[in-house]
Amino acid sequence: MLIFQVEEGAYGPELRLARGHIRFVEPVDANGTGIVGLDLAMADLNVALGEAKKLGLPVTGNAVDICGTRFFLGAA
Repeated sequence: MLIFQVEEGAYGPELRLARGHIRFVEPVDANGTGIVGLDLAMADLNVALGEAKKLGLPVTGNAVDICGTRFFLGAA
């Protein structure tokens, strides 16, 4: 069990951690369970997107879909 308070963030409820945060969003499908997305910061966004495309992964803007989870890629 985490000992953190849920606070209101810019996009809704979130847990603030030392090196990031966990956001809670409304369900995006009929199932309504599980992790639907992750925000990741990286040194070279273009390399990561290029590698995802080479692997044939669905890429939309700066997001990559893997096994039903969307990874939102951003610069560190």
